[in-house]
Amino acid sequence: MDTASALRLLEPQVYLSSFLAQNVRPDGRSPLQRRRFAVRAAPTGGFVGVLGATKVLVRVLSLVGPPVDSEDAQADLQANVWLWGGASGRAVQQRELQLSHLLKQWLQGVVPEAPQLLIQKDVAAWHLRVEGVVLSDAGNVAEALGSAAFHALQACRLPPVEMVDGIAYEVDGEGVALELDGTVHVCGVGVFKDQLLRDPVSSEMDFLDCVVWVVHDGQRHVCAVHKEGAKAISTDTLDRCIDMALDEVPQAAATVPQAAATVPQAAATDT
Repeated sequence: MDTASALRLLEPQVYLSSFLAQNVRPDGRSPLQRRRFAVRAAPTGGFVGVLGATKVLVRVLSLVGPPVDSEDAQADLQANVWLWGGASGRAVQQRELQLSHLLKQWLQGVVPEAPQLLIQKDVAAWHLRVEGVVLSDAGNVAEALGSAAFHALQACRLPPVEMVDGIAYEVDGEGVALELDGTVHVCGVGVFKDQLLRDPVSSEMDFLDCVVWVVHDGQRHVCAVHKEGAKAISTDTLDRCIDMALDEVPQAAATVPQAAATVPQAAATDT
């Protein structure tokens, strides 16, 4: 084992600090540089979001069910995220629940309100289900999920239906796009000794002070802020995370017509 590998294993914070002192990170990026993000249409439906070596699969299902009670209520949106690879246990379940909660929270503000999804008053309405699978986690998987899920919502089409005796039957015709109320941009920022690291990878996330995800609409309006990590940070540092997200020009993800039909590997590298 060479000296650099030993330092990375035994003193990871010292290892990272030695790079940041030169304004670079171990993977060659600058502290404020994000990995390339791309979205591909999956052959089985939905979208594959790729952020470096982090890869997720997200799809949106539209289901018919009883309408929500209140006319001014939000649409019935549920989100479920699973980790690929067959791992189980309480830690995995907690991670899946956490990602599911974040995804629902981030998307709820842009989906149509309940009356817009009504098929027949007091009888039937559309219910939205967002399903995500983490195919490989090389860090900042929440940003990849949020970005891919918004693309899936944009592509979602409600099929035409005909009501017969209180039952909705799908009929021929062109589907109707969801009337989304804005956009969703997710920005993940790692905090390491008051230094900000855009889009942290898994080898960095293990010893960061925390990670802050800022969700905004691309027009300098903050939709949500979520901090992960027990270590406290100053309000000034939190403000810097938010400013970084708002100042970052939202870049459209590279979109590829169809994803390669390959079986993903559970393990991933950091890049």
